[in-house]
Amino acid sequence: GSMVYGMFFLPLAALATEQGFRVLEAGARHRCKQLRLLKKKSSKPNSFPDYPFVDLVAALQKAGRIPRGDLAAWKSMVSLRNLVSHPTSQSIRKRDEAIGQLTYIAELLNRLFKGGGDQG
Repeated sequence: GSMVYGMFFLPLAALATEQGFRVLEAGARHRCKQLRLLKKKSSKPNSFPDYPFVDLVAALQKAGRIPRGDLAAWKSMVSLRNLVSHPTSQSIRKRDEAIGQLTYIAELLNRLFKGGGDQG
């Protein structure tokens, strides 16, 4: 939705990209949970520990779930997510750059969930 309205109000295009980094983290968290890659530290049966994004990426990489050609991009996404989650100033992106970034984020997520191995 932010990207659609970003066509009319440029700061929303930046917001869409920033949210895309958070969606990527949520996707990595969900994939780790599906594959049971990280141990639960909680007594709650359906909970999943709040591991840092960098640990999620490391677990997925160790399990061979991040394609080798995507590893550098995933590591960059961790840094970018951290930058947008703890901003020191407002960011603006050109619409075409925001569209390209969101497209790439979607491609990374799609490749993460391909290849089977789903449990649960």
